[in-house]
Amino acid sequence: MNKGEKRRKRRKYHARYDRIMLVVVMFILVGAVVFLSIRIFQLKKENSVISSEIKLSEEIATEIPTENITEIPTTETSQTTTSAETTETTVTTTDFRENFETEKYSDNDIYKGVLAIVNSDTEYKFIEEDDEFVKVMDNGNEFYNVSENDLELEKETVKYLNLMMENFAKDTGTDDTNIWVVEGRRDYDTQNNIYNSGSSVFRAGYSEYHTGRIFDLAVFEDDGTSYYFSPKEKYEWFAENARRFGFIVRFPEEKQDLTGEEYRARSYQYVGVPHAEYIFATGFCLEEYMELVKGYTIERPLEFGDGEHEYMVYYVPANDNHELPVPKDYQYTVSGDNSDGLIVTAVKN
Repeated sequence: MNKGEKRRKRRKYHARYDRIMLVVVMFILVGAVVFLSIRIFQLKKENSVISSEIKLSEEIATEIPTENITEIPTTETSQTTTSAETTETTVTTTDFRENFETEKYSDNDIYKGVLAIVNSDTEYKFIEEDDEFVKVMDNGNEFYNVSENDLELEKETVKYLNLMMENFAKDTGTDDTNIWVVEGRRDYDTQNNIYNSGSSVFRAGYSEYHTGRIFDLAVFEDDGTSYYFSPKEKYEWFAENARRFGFIVRFPEEKQDLTGEEYRARSYQYVGVPHAEYIFATGFCLEEYMELVKGYTIERPLEFGDGEHEYMVYYVPANDNHELPVPKDYQYTVSGDNSDGLIVTAVKN
């Protein structure tokens, strides 16, 4: 074999080796393209799932209502979200249930108290011994006026009415509030006359005004004009703050089917601070709140906070033994429902 033939043979071998390398490189490139395509598809799918989850979470979040007062779950440590702050509860419901004693109540106790509701379906019981009415003229303060010398309200109601009016004057810098109490407690005959005249939809015996815990307000301006009270302009303060003193609007808007009366911004009723706070936060009327409370027992009380205190509220049906379970270690109040049982309100701190 001469030199020329050897050179041609080497070039032939080199040519075949180059083709093999080219094929290998092509396979590598194709594999890389396929891998990248698959990975891109996976990433797109993952992003789609994540986006769907985020969207779903946002939809769920918009469905969760937020309220100023929330019920506390019965766990070892739980939280209550309020309009003022978030507080942590370390006293358990179990501890509460295991530390109570029994006290006796009388039949009349069922018809007394701040939650003894009266409406067109529930008659007021005129109990002679329940004489806690006082003249507002003699027991009021300088921050409001009274239309009649003999106008009466229940004693505790006047106490908190005075506090509310004093705080309104101080908070708003008002020297003369121009507010007058123009309606108070009504006896049977007075309500009967008002009903017969067509000025009230409630028959005698079925009016909340018998309790002495509801009153009407009016405004008498310095120029001689007068009108029924409404929480507008400088009186907007009442819309937010009346609850702090235990007052609710007895006949709120859009509740006529439940209260039996059209919306009346001038009619405030004393129900006690805890209950006023809850009613304000939920937008309930008194009828709705009472129906709610009757679903809670000492084994499962209604728990809520107002930013300063935490409360437990439960209902006890009337029983033949006239026994009422009450907490040993907490302050509490008792009110009848004016029907068939009593409501205990315990202050946890």
